[in-house]
Amino acid sequence: MSRLTRSQSFLLEWLSKEESSALGECRGADLQVLLDAGFAELGPYPFHIGDENYRRVSLTPAGRAALAASPAVTGSPQAKD
Repeated sequence: MSRLTRSQSFLLEWLSKEESSALGECRGADLQVLLDAGFAELGPYPFHIGDENYRRVSLTPAGRAALAASPAVTGSPQAKD
């Protein structure tokens, strides 16, 4: 896997702050990179809500290991890499 961009690293760190986050809060290209790398995973569709935005996103053990191995991310996720 290639090195994560600043915004991908920021999202990885942000996802580590809670047990899980709603997909609608973090969906996009950066999340897709983390999903493809096996650093994050999507939970099941909520049975009582048909909206995909309420699916839970959480870090995998590989995502937590990648976070532990990388320096802390500071600054805005929109900052230039």
